[in-house]
Formats: sequence, structure tokens, C-alpha cells
Amino acid sequence: MFRPVLQKLFTDKKMVLPVEFVLKMGLVYAVWRALKYGGESFENFLLGGWDTFYTVFGRFITIISAQALRIMGYTVTDFHRMIIVEGTPGVYIGDLCLGVAPLFIFAGFILSYGDKWRNKLWFIPMGWVLILITNVMRTIALVLVLLYEKQWFKLAHEYVYVLLTYGVIFLLVMWWMNKLADNPKLTQEGS
Repeated sequence: MFRPVLQKLFTDKKMVLPVEFVLKMGLVYAVWRALKYGGESFENFLLGGWDTFYTVFGRFITIISAQALRIMGYTVTDFHRMIIVEGTPGVYIGDLCLGVAPLFIFAGFILSYGDKWRNKLWFIPMGWVLILITNVMRTIALVLVLLYEKQWFKLAHEYVYVLLTYGVIFLLVMWWMNKLADNPKLTQEGS
């Protein structure tokens, strides 16, 4: 998309791919911010699909997390996006806690880096599943922190589990960059 123009602009061909990547990621971020702004600012954005997606996705994470807690032996009540374990006021899973932005940015990164489209087609869904599992585990852990160590809830919610979630994304991206992206043009130009 940007490569033909950049190849004409840069005499140092080693600069083409890094600049192309930065431009693509800037575009991904701009699209995400525009979607987020539209979803937060306009009722029935994308014909109501924005709100519907968040409602369904939030309920999905709530159901999976609550069921896992039940399997672990806890008495759990869940409705909409609220999980209440007996003895706690409950945990509400807000829009920011759903991990939609990291899913979008992760996919954008993979789409922007490297040329192996066949690998992108399986790696993005696999990464989404791993990020989703991490987010469900994060939700379960937050419920348990609220139950057993309430004084640590704010720290766990705002820092520890966010770092773990982004840590998983970082590892996935590093795996992609080092093992699967394999940009042959970068290898040839760097030789």
C-alpha cells in the first residue's frame, strides 16, 4: 500500500519497511480511535452493531468466567456483565475491561508486519483466543482477589493484571516477528 511510494522517496531502501510499518500502525491506530469515538459518541453507531458487539462480547466473558468459578467450587451469580461470588459485592466487567482495543491493535500489528498472509490468517485468530483466555483468567483472578484480599483489588485491577494481559500480547508479537512474519524483502535488503 505505502511501499511503492516509499521506495521512490527513500534512497536508502533499508528505511522503506520500517517507515511502512510505522505508517500502517498509525493507520490502524487512527481507525481504532475513529471507531471508538463513533461508538462512544453516536447512538446506533454502525447500525447498532457497536453496542451489540460490546453487549454480546461482555456477556460472553461474564458467562465463561462465572462458569469457571462455579467449576472451581464457588457460589456465583451472574447477570449482564456482573459476577458476584458469595461474600463479595461483585465485579462489573466494563467496556475497557473487555480487551477489545488490545484485540484490534494486536490484529493491526500482525497485519502491518511481514508479508506471509497465510500465517496471518491463522495467527490472528489464535492470538485472539489466547488474549481472550488471558482476559477470562484476569477476570477470575480479580473476583478471587476481591474475595480473599480486597485491599489488593485496585492494584491488581489497574496494574498487575493489565501488565499480564499486555505481556501475553507482547510475547505473541515477538513470536510473530521472530518466527512467523519472515519478510523476505527485509532479509534480501538487509544482506
